Amino acid sequence: MRRHQNNCCTTQNIYEVVTPNLNLAISLDEAWINCHKDFLVGGTNTEQDAWMSQAIKTATKAFEDVSRRTLMKTAFKTFRDCWQNCFELRKSPLVSIESVKYFDADSVEQTVDTGDYYIQRDPAYSLVRFDEDFDYPELKNNRPQQIVIDFIAGYAQDRTEVPADIQQAILMMVCFMDANRGDCGCSGTIDIARQSGAYDAFVSYKIEEIAL
Repeated sequence: MRRHQNNCCTTQNIYEVVTPNLNLAISLDEAWINCHKDFLVGGTNTEQDAWMSQAIKTATKAFEDVSRRTLMKTAFKTFRDCWQNCFELRKSPLVSIESVKYFDADSVEQTVDTGDYYIQRDPAYSLVRFDEDFDYPELKNNRPQQIVIDFIAGYAQDRTEVPADIQQAILMMVCFMDANRGDCGCSGTIDIARQSGAYDAFVSYKIEEIAL
């Protein structure tokens, strides 16, 4: 078996969005009804709907910033420079591994057989762990990002799968933003979450970082 490091890769690495999820966490009609603006239900005002769409995205981003989790299921790609017996994926919750690829000694992209690794699930950050008898292939010397992992992470494909407490918190936040357009006096999206009352629901999902 070729040499590799015998510890999990827990350092910060690059993550790229491959396929963004364009679905909103709540519907525009739900938002307008909760904001007591029923006259905007049904797409009667495209300018107002565009504003509300952005408000929902802002609230979703606030949830993700506070919780360190991904709300809407998203396809990601991450990179590693060398083999480890496992890789920590710092997007949560992990849904699936789409592929693990690498560039061999001849700079040819290869795909690791799905039978050679498995997911070790964790409530925070899950691991891609290789089987004990996996023969770690030789990589191209001095090439960064030689290993590429494609995966999907997030709670919901669409609004029907968003946890109810998070939906309610997002509704609280967007209605607060709507009621205070232009004069919120907030210092950022996290402050808006606090003032709107959404923060408590968001922080209940927070992944606590452990100082090493």
